[in-house]
Amino acid sequence: MARKLWINLVESFSLHKTMDEPPKHFTASLGFGHVLPMDDLLMHKEGGLPLQSFTLHDPNNATTELRLPAPESYTMKEASCGLTVETGDFAVHKFSIGDDAIKGTYQLAAESTDFFISQYEDQQGHMVWDPKPMDEVAQDQKILASFRTKIYAKAFTSAGEWNKPQSLGHELELIPETDLTQVMPGEPVTFDVQYMGEPFTCTQGNMEYVVAASNTYGGEGGGSTEGFFLSAYAINGKVRFAFPSAGQWIVSAFSNQWVRDDDNWKHLSGKCQRVFHCASVAFNVKAF
Repeated sequence: MARKLWINLVESFSLHKTMDEPPKHFTASLGFGHVLPMDDLLMHKEGGLPLQSFTLHDPNNATTELRLPAPESYTMKEASCGLTVETGDFAVHKFSIGDDAIKGTYQLAAESTDFFISQYEDQQGHMVWDPKPMDEVAQDQKILASFRTKIYAKAFTSAGEWNKPQSLGHELELIPETDLTQVMPGEPVTFDVQYMGEPFTCTQGNMEYVVAASNTYGGEGGGSTEGFFLSAYAINGKVRFAFPSAGQWIVSAFSNQWVRDDDNWKHLSGKCQRVFHCASVAFNVKAF
């Protein structure tokens, strides 16, 4: 699963009378694909990304369920100019911050369903990608690869003060230790990285980097061919970046584990060969 899921969170200062006032409201939408801030529709002609939840978590970790993208919002037609026109749903929300809002850090979180992808050769020798576990592929097909996939995305804002967010119990999770509402270029930003509730470390066995990309830095986040991005190892559950440019950034952690080597996934033996996770945090680096 090469495409990522992220949350675009934009704070509004449009109603301010002074430079010292906090934002009056913020908007959030889901991004999917490769290129910030939006690349592909959540629902499209190939089925899109199946989402399990989209939630707001207040500083006390109380949860508000948010509206998921609606499959019926997707349409496709051919324009007279020869373009294909698709419309869809990015689950856009607006959140107003009242005077009685609970002080502290708010988390927005999106989570995909568990889904399987199997790659095999059909009877004509053609390679096929099929959204099903390998035990549902016909026995006469040659299995080339099979994955169980789970994708998470987070974004953060605060009202009055920032405090370290609580873990949401995701199978792969990034938890910022730095105030993401006040990051400046060049400043170090640290994240906790947890896999199945334990500190995640990049090893010779998995070699899973944590990467950061932005459309202000060129490359992956901006869609250019060079593919520039930052990468860092997670060591004892910690990873740190210094972001070179202002603008929107997405930090993504990946895990790709063999079912046979990980006791967490032995129950999936026969259904897939590997278990793949992606977790992202998207935020904005301030210019000054």
